[in-house]
Amino acid sequence: MTEIPGILEGVGGSSGIDVSGGMKGKLMEAYAHKRFFEEGGEAWILNATRRRALLSAISGGGLRFTRITR
Repeated sequence: MTEIPGILEGVGGSSGIDVSGGMKGKLMEAYAHKRFFEEGGEAWILNATRRRALLSAISGGGLRFTRITR
């Protein structure tokens, strides 16, 4: 969680219409809720439009995704 401010310096926003603000928007939202992570919460950022992406992530099927933890 402490790395997010440094990471944000190198991450851009969305290049098109993206209501989430791209990766930068997602990271800023996570950072705004630091307490959730300090209490043991975690967030996963993955492309849920890809077939079986969530199932693959949960089962350790080799899908690459971003995991934000404390």
